[in-house]
Amino acid sequence: FLSAGFGILAPSETYPLPTTSSGWEPRLGSPFPSGPCTSSTEAQAVAESNGQGPKNPRVSSVTVQLEMKPLWEEFNQLGTEMIVTKAGRRMFPPFQVKILGMDSLADYALLMDFIPLDDKRY
Repeated sequence: FLSAGFGILAPSETYPLPTTSSGWEPRLGSPFPSGPCTSSTEAQAVAESNGQGPKNPRVSSVTVQLEMKPLWEEFNQLGTEMIVTKAGRRMFPPFQVKILGMDSLADYALLMDFIPLDDKRY
């Protein structure tokens, strides 16, 4: 159902968030769109050595950690499952992350993009 490569998000490891950009590009690993957290003075972001470009200073210390690493690694080999019940649908294993380094007084927008592998509707 999903084409996301969850193998790159090892649950017991932490990863910095993607960089900011001037526009939204809907693809896996794409940068966040510019938004209310980005001002002209903040646009002078710190350049990262990882080749992803400048990062907004407000999110430069934020990291994301995927939970349940062994289960995700096992399902990464088999494919993510969609459980269909009377009440609706849900993904298994559930997508759970721990986000560290956020400012408790700031507002954040978290985005997650699901990309279908085919044109079938289940």
